[in-house]
Amino acid sequence: MLNSDVENKQSIMKKEKMVEQDILRPDQVKAFSLKDNHSIKKVTVDHYGINTEIFDDLIADANEVSDAIYYGIKE
Repeated sequence: MLNSDVENKQSIMKKEKMVEQDILRPDQVKAFSLKDNHSIKKVTVDHYGINTEIFDDLIADANEVSDAIYYGIKE
């Protein structure tokens, strides 16, 4: 996302100890996910970065499993 016109870009970069070479253009990034049927799906990469929907779904699923285990533990 820092490849975009960001108002506070320099302060973010300084705080995170980043240099210009750390900034990637969307055309330099490729992302893929595996679907339930084992097919490969290209994930959208644009000026907002990688579409994180796939990660959000995986985290929600993992939290659900974790909750089921946590509340199923007998003390």
